[in-house]
Amino acid sequence: MMRRITLVLVLAGFALLAGCAQLRSTQRLDLAPFAEYTVNLAADIEYGLTKGARVRYLQDYRGDPEVVANNEQWNRVRTLLRSVVAYSVEITTLGNSQLSERARNEEFAVFLDRLVRPVMQDNPDLLHISEARLDTILVDIKDQQKFLDALGSAQPLIDESARIAELIFDDLQDSLDETADHLRRRIEADSADVRRVRGLILEGQARIFESLILLGRYRGGDESALEQLTANEPETAELMSTTGKLTLAEIQQLEERLLYKLDTGANMKDLITPDLEYYRNQVSELDELYTNSMLHLKKARVTVMVWARAHRNLARGITDPANIDLFDITKKAVNTVL
Repeated sequence: MMRRITLVLVLAGFALLAGCAQLRSTQRLDLAPFAEYTVNLAADIEYGLTKGARVRYLQDYRGDPEVVANNEQWNRVRTLLRSVVAYSVEITTLGNSQLSERARNEEFAVFLDRLVRPVMQDNPDLLHISEARLDTILVDIKDQQKFLDALGSAQPLIDESARIAELIFDDLQDSLDETADHLRRRIEADSADVRRVRGLILEGQARIFESLILLGRYRGGDESALEQLTANEPETAELMSTTGKLTLAEIQQLEERLLYKLDTGANMKDLITPDLEYYRNQVSELDELYTNSMLHLKKARVTVMVWARAHRNLARGITDPANIDLFDITKKAVNTVL
């Protein structure tokens, strides 16, 4: 497919550069930019939340039913944009062919029939244009004297495609939000144990630090610190002498135990650090993929919108490439909606 597209565009470029007498003597539509910009835009879009080389930490979730369903939604967008590209390349091919105007219109009508009618038959409630209306449009295309007018006759189908595209994009955006939320919940659930252990370690370390401070105060003569120290560390009562006070030896023994607990906690943190790091990377990767997917969805949405508008300009006879530069228009539009 891409080789055919490239060949079409190259041949179109040669035809423009050649400046042959036939082209100079006849006003021909320069449709090459229209197809070229469309192809470039469609090729720049990534399809899927968990697809692509950047997915590393979410590999295990690719088979999740909601992720699979979301990818199917992206496949609808891919199919839609492939149809847009196919259409753009086809009218470029016809516009630069040596066929007569009427022959171009005949070929154009056949192409549209093959492109649109199966969609109508497979989704009878989706389109606002009936098969009878399609037949009327195709007859009107064939009856036109010029290819430019045939494009104008096809505009209702282009507008309808843009309307359906909006429905597809809206569905995908809802699916993206729901799938991202679902994956966040799964990530949180799968990492619940390691995060709970980390919480217990941090809680224990905070208590031990407080106990060391209390022990220091007690060593310095603040006997009121003993009650809280005993509440924090019940073993204090076991070490305490019969006088109800801690001797210097007992203070040193308790201090050694507290420091040992701190060291043990630090070792446990080291053990779970890789799992915690993996969890953080999963969360970060999901946020990045979601943001990237939303960007590409917006690109697809604006691409179709501007494509339909550019086609309308073509049908009006506006063939200046600057006025159908989808790439430049879409970049500005995407920047506006972000």
